[in-house]
Amino acid sequence: MANDEIYTRSHGFLQNRAYVFFRTNNRLQRLSDLLDSLAGINNFSYVGSGDNAVVVQYNDDQVLRLRAPAIPNQVNTHAVPAAPMICPVWKEVIFEEARLNFVPFIDSLSKRMSQGKVSRPIAEKYVHALMKGCLSNDPKLWFYDYKNFDFKFEQIGILPSGAPIVLDLGSVIYTTDATSAEQEKLSRDMEFVAALNVGFDDWDGSWMDLSGRPHIEALRRPPPEIKQLPADLL
Repeated sequence: MANDEIYTRSHGFLQNRAYVFFRTNNRLQRLSDLLDSLAGINNFSYVGSGDNAVVVQYNDDQVLRLRAPAIPNQVNTHAVPAAPMICPVWKEVIFEEARLNFVPFIDSLSKRMSQGKVSRPIAEKYVHALMKGCLSNDPKLWFYDYKNFDFKFEQIGILPSGAPIVLDLGSVIYTTDATSAEQEKLSRDMEFVAALNVGFDDWDGSWMDLSGRPHIEALRRPPPEIKQLPADLL
């Protein structure tokens, strides 16, 4: 399913890197057996995919992102920046060269739009708010992959507090990691968000609560058996 999705989205020019990695050398079966034996997790449902990852849900409010091995010169395939406007990684486990990210499950903005809960103009404002929030973060982050032919609403989730967060962990990088070829686009985005004045009826514009605690900290953690997984699955 993951490979079919990326194949269709790219008109057949790409394959999902995580799909390719995990289907090789019986890795998917071996990983499945390990997760079952170590944590009792044996029931997964497909959520979605990008170029470098496949996302599956394993209980009501938690998902597992299977990320392909890092590519040395592609920083977005490496470690995930931590920030209040980015989906938190509760646990990261290394399996051979791949990273397994255990994260909370949050409905995407695209799903909310399909259900009629969010209008297109408001959805675009959420994208702009995240662009601005990332560039206002310390250190500065760039939500660089927010749009191709259209806005990628599937990469955004809305917290119970009303705050938007980036769900796609490979779509945000530090501005200092932008390549020379990306500098022009980064500059355009910085100029664009500098002029933005984004306001919402049901969100105060902050990713922090009144005590200064990030809203993402209120999300439910994974079950204890996930926390007890070893850092490396060999």
